[in-house]
Amino acid sequence: MIKYFLLFLFIVHWSCEESEDSNQQNDAIIGSWNFVSENGFSDYECTEPNDDDDGLNLPGASINGTCSISENEISQSITYEVTKEWMCAMMGGTLLEDGNTCESYYYYGYSINVDDYAEEICNDLSSGASNGTWNASTGTCSMEQNDFSTYTLNSNATLMYLIRGECDCVSDDCYSESEAECNSFGGEWVIENDTLEILMNNESLTLIDKDRWDGGFCDCEESNDSNCDSNLNESECESIDGYYDEGGEDCHITVYTKN
Repeated sequence: MIKYFLLFLFIVHWSCEESEDSNQQNDAIIGSWNFVSENGFSDYECTEPNDDDDGLNLPGASINGTCSISENEISQSITYEVTKEWMCAMMGGTLLEDGNTCESYYYYGYSINVDDYAEEICNDLSSGASNGTWNASTGTCSMEQNDFSTYTLNSNATLMYLIRGECDCVSDDCYSESEAECNSFGGEWVIENDTLEILMNNESLTLIDKDRWDGGFCDCEESNDSNCDSNLNESECESIDGYYDEGGEDCHITVYTKN
């Protein structure tokens, strides 16, 4: 009986300690956080860097932002800024000392004046963020991404279950932060669920977003052919300028530090 009693005391003590640790992590998450880094991967295990994110590592690009977490809400505000140096680098070129001339192999060795295209390039930039805003006086293009979600945590505060709205529309430039704004673009406001993995290390917060999605259909958004249909096979889809989605997976890791 003594052995069983001691075992019972150990289990109760261990359970209480685990509960206290979970509560401490839950409390530690709440607060204001400053953006440190963001990395994308093309696999679910977060081991293969995504080539599509390489542009953020080119010279002339910067990311700043904050994350605010309360007991059941999380809001993130990220600002992306790129300069003419970045625009030139994206064209495979080098910006000369005058700050305007870009020598690029894309143009067979010819130079171009980035000033002539900077505002147009900026306005076309969008990736889950507001369209770019060009500031000629500072020579920077700014894009802002704001996300708001409600959330709950699992029992040991290592998983965050998100509920958030998102605008689903045909156009690439219908970034919206509200249902009313989405409707004004002719989009549909949809409620999505997502799960983030949470890692806490002293004053550092890491949010890991892993995703897998099914494919096997033809995406007709970019096709102008009236015969485009989601049920087309891959060759039929490509023949009318559709995009055949084979499905896939990815991972995004965002790191913050305590404000």
